[in-house]
Amino acid sequence: MFSKPTRNHITIVLEQIGAAGIVVLTFAYSALYEALTSGQNIFSKQFWLRLVYSVIGSQNETAAVIFGTAGVLALLFPLWSLVRWYKTVFYIDGEHLVCERNTLMKKISRLPLSSIATVNLERNVFERVVGTAKIKLDINSAATANQTDFTFVLSLEKAKALEAALLSAKKEEQTQSEVKETVFAFTNAQAVRHVILSQPVVQYVGVGALAVIAVFFDARVLGGDTLTRLAPVLGLSVLGWLAKIVLQIMSVSNFRIERDEKSFFISSGLLRKKNYSFEKDKINALTVRRPVLARLSGLAFAEVAVIGLGNDKKETPQISLLVKENELQKILDVCAADFNCTGEKIPEHKTGLVAAMAKYLLVFGAVGIAAAFVWLPLCPVIILLGAVFAVLSHKAKSIRANEGIFSYSQGFLSQKTCFFKYSDIQTISFSTNVLVRRYDTGRITLSILSHSTMSVHGTVWTKRSDFVKISQKVTNSYNFKN
Repeated sequence: MFSKPTRNHITIVLEQIGAAGIVVLTFAYSALYEALTSGQNIFSKQFWLRLVYSVIGSQNETAAVIFGTAGVLALLFPLWSLVRWYKTVFYIDGEHLVCERNTLMKKISRLPLSSIATVNLERNVFERVVGTAKIKLDINSAATANQTDFTFVLSLEKAKALEAALLSAKKEEQTQSEVKETVFAFTNAQAVRHVILSQPVVQYVGVGALAVIAVFFDARVLGGDTLTRLAPVLGLSVLGWLAKIVLQIMSVSNFRIERDEKSFFISSGLLRKKNYSFEKDKINALTVRRPVLARLSGLAFAEVAVIGLGNDKKETPQISLLVKENELQKILDVCAADFNCTGEKIPEHKTGLVAAMAKYLLVFGAVGIAAAFVWLPLCPVIILLGAVFAVLSHKAKSIRANEGIFSYSQGFLSQKTCFFKYSDIQTISFSTNVLVRRYDTGRITLSILSHSTMSVHGTVWTKRSDFVKISQKVTNSYNFKN
């Protein structure tokens, strides 16, 4: 079906120009239709001046020229989008996906099917109404790790056919009729639990505390009515937060993980349908997260670093929702069994407490000074609280390493543990400062091939000897690969 040049569905033009463009086109159509039906000469200067004057509400000729120029450019963009759609085609040529764009400058991209990291099928509300779907392709490239490399909009039938064709073509041993096996299917109740227990409670508590201090300060010092004036803003904030939760629940509803011999398939979404697929050996890292509320119930979820699962829309690269630790381990035994690290736990070196103290005392000190204007005893209490947080943060950090995997843990409220294969680590560095240099300690930082939020990891403060051992394993794995 895709051996011959194929165009995107024409509705891609509407998605590219967006809602604002549609409004402009509607306005232009209405104005022209009215002019034609009223017998006005649309080629006269007076017609266009009257039109612009009526829009800007003024007869300033300079403003009319500026507005008219902007209007012309706004009208040219949809026309250019239409030309670009017509002049852009793609097709599968043997072992390559070829994309051609023959507009002002001709551009031909040849993508080896073997380099495709993920094939993602999505459907937003608009696409479900018009019967189309979006196919997103991402490749193993550090240069484009933060964005989707290729996007196609097709009818739903063609989109599914393209997805199947790409997966079939890039995996020689796989056929389109291969049966998928369900790894785990999450219920909608689990989706609701996941979203509610994953909320950043600490941030909301902090904002709430600052609001309380502000109101208290106003009442004691200024004698004002801050709470009354803030009530509408607070109400809108709460409504916005609830709307965000509802959208998140709809995004992860019907969450399902499937697999075949080489690949995993993740689908979710109530209104906006999302389907991800990626090969098992494309996973560059694993992260297990335990949000503060979820930890109280012994729940955790997992994410993977795979190009395409964290792209220009910053979608969460999850392979599970919140489940009990033993259930999560069963999922990981299937999806990421080779990321298990059984090495000895190495706590963060005591010099890491210096960095933690500097971080927390800077923030809590500023809050404490502000609180002192309300009630002086609050200042030392808040600063002491910052010191306690620093100690707990330091105690929660550790690293592990065995022959194939390196991992680190951090977070005393919301906790995360990240796992990396030495062969997937691109760079690893050791940084120190004048305060702790005499202890021969520093902080390990590493990077992997992934999107921006997962590519760079600052781990823990440790002895240089530990860093040398880990970096040597990274070097050995790189030499083995090459």
